[in-house]
Amino acid sequence: MDIVEIARNVTIIALAIAAVGAIVITSANLASSTLALSTSALIGTALVFCLQLFFELKSSTDIDHVSTSFTLDASVPSIRQWTYPLNTSWRIGAEVGASTWLKQNNPLAFSADRDKLFADFTIFGFISFLMTTEFDWQLRTIEYPAGSFGTGIVTAPISKEKECTVYRQEDVKAKLKAAGNVFADVPSSGHTSCAYLRTPNLKYRRARLHSKPVFAK
Repeated sequence: MDIVEIARNVTIIALAIAAVGAIVITSANLASSTLALSTSALIGTALVFCLQLFFELKSSTDIDHVSTSFTLDASVPSIRQWTYPLNTSWRIGAEVGASTWLKQNNPLAFSADRDKLFADFTIFGFISFLMTTEFDWQLRTIEYPAGSFGTGIVTAPISKEKECTVYRQEDVKAKLKAAGNVFADVPSSGHTSCAYLRTPNLKYRRARLHSKPVFAK
């Protein structure tokens, strides 16, 4: 329970006590119209405040889609999406760079176990998404209008370490290497070298991600 939740509970209890106290005092002084109006205003304001608390502090869910349809070109060799959408620029650098690295360091992986190659690439791509785009489960995005220069966007994490589990880049690499992922040793880009993967109190668990393989000769 964090400080905000404690403050919310204490405030609700205090408002309830204040409302009950005001009702008791007013019932003992029914001749005072001012007390009656003040008590009504207090109860009404407290009710509106509690309703606002309920709606404003209500949790929300954001859903994002990460495509795992990849093309393996055996003539290069390379593995990547056939086309990358404009709103996923992070994937071009991460995935194309990983494919180039694998070609230079382990080219036989493209012709060995291709099912494993697709699975490893899917996991690597998903982790890259978490480390570069969704590196905090409570991201704050601020837009700065810059006139003719367009709009500047700043994204910053706001979670505290006690609110989530922190995974550093080297921790994730160690997990990938332990799982035998062929992309485990891909060098980190400058943008993700200090990034944290923040998830709300989740532990690593073994998961199976399904990719859709497409082969090109």
